[in-house]
Amino acid sequence: MSSADLIGLSHSALLQLFTVDLTAKVPSCPVLRFCNFSDSNGASIAFQGLTYAAYPIEATGFEKSINGTLPTPELSVSNIFSDISSLILTYSGMLDAKVTRIKVLAKNLDGEPGANSAEIESTDIYYISRYSENSLFVKFTLRHPLDMGKLFLPKRRLASLTGD
Repeated sequence: MSSADLIGLSHSALLQLFTVDLTAKVPSCPVLRFCNFSDSNGASIAFQGLTYAAYPIEATGFEKSINGTLPTPELSVSNIFSDISSLILTYSGMLDAKVTRIKVLAKNLDGEPGANSAEIESTDIYYISRYSENSLFVKFTLRHPLDMGKLFLPKRRLASLTGD
């Protein structure tokens, strides 16, 4: 992607596409794909042959820091029709579901003239660690894959840099 795509006259909207996948733990669980953007007719959008439903969502906290702490993003999803609450009840809170965020320019969506579906701004992977819900939305707190807990490094003795 060139800087001209992000600024200037050829600017195209930068979209966030989300996939929530729990099939590693529950093979029968549907893979959810959604974004907070729809085409001009209000319909879902497609990217790389997959359909992403237009859904009211808010994603925060994905910013990376140089101070060494891992981000803990939050994903708030509309729950007006209780469909997300139903999934939470059915699939044990959807804990440990893999959440993939793809950032892509709108001009690269399927069906756009000259679309290049291989051109992705970034892809981030997180896992659902907890949730809270009310009648309006469900807020998922995500954790980085390196912050999964229960991960152990092999027991090895490392030599000191000072020669001790």
